[in-house]
Amino acid sequence: SVFKMSSNGYEIGAPERTRWYILSVAFMVYTMQSNDWFTFSSIPEEVEDYYHLSKPGDNKVNSVIDLLLNWGPIAFLPVTPFSAYLLSYPVVGLQWTVRAAITLVFLGAFIRCIPSLLVAMNI
Repeated sequence: SVFKMSSNGYEIGAPERTRWYILSVAFMVYTMQSNDWFTFSSIPEEVEDYYHLSKPGDNKVNSVIDLLLNWGPIAFLPVTPFSAYLLSYPVVGLQWTVRAAITLVFLGAFIRCIPSLLVAMNI
């Protein structure tokens, strides 16, 4: 374990391979989440057509697309205390936090796929 109990609390030991593995998985999950949000801004015309948004003039992006891009930072604010609390657990905090992040990123990507699946199934 990275943390070793001593008479005055926890001491930090040498880093382990498991810790680096969890850190690299966390990095990949956060990269995937950023890529999910980037898809709205890379194709604004298609997003406007798909969601039936009005098209502003003068090569401007619709404000709804800007709002969709801002939901990541907006969601960061209420989730930060929860993730900080999870990270405060000595041995398993990082694991729980990464697992929660993986679950939330998967659910968010799955929810974004539902309209496309309904259209493909003609529902």
